[in-house]
Amino acid sequence: MKIVEVANIPTKDEVETIKISEANAPKILKLCLEMHELCEQERGIGLSAVQVGLPLKLFIVKNKDGSYSNYVNCDYVPLTQTKSTSVEGCLSLRKNGSFRFFKVDRFENVQITGWELLIGEDVKFVPVDKSLNDFYAVVFQHEIDHQNQVLISEIGQEVHIW
Repeated sequence: MKIVEVANIPTKDEVETIKISEANAPKILKLCLEMHELCEQERGIGLSAVQVGLPLKLFIVKNKDGSYSNYVNCDYVPLTQTKSTSVEGCLSLRKNGSFRFFKVDRFENVQITGWELLIGEDVKFVPVDKSLNDFYAVVFQHEIDHQNQVLISEIGQEVHIW
């Protein structure tokens, strides 16, 4: 598994909703574990399946404790129209191997709905319906935007940090 060139990211029309079923959970778990490994290797904090060429509504997010959470068929809606500017990098947008950074206006408060694939004694899908208003609000918007073929290079302004 590797990160694909931006030109090879599946289009919004190609991205498929994942069937939520007990039988499908092991297959999705395998993809998530491979994505965890790649995200660690690439020093990321999130990774969408489309970034590895898979046309699926699936992404992972690194938690504060270093573990990962796995999200399926998620969407977000703003809870307010208030936005703040974040500075974001992306594993899909690099120049000579280095991260490029973009200033992006993001909603401060978002509602996330969809599913989380929990890994424990049992591997199972559980509904997600939560509001975010911190660093993770930005991460979730970034990863969900990938599934909709929205890149920070299109909605933000590149900045040079060093």
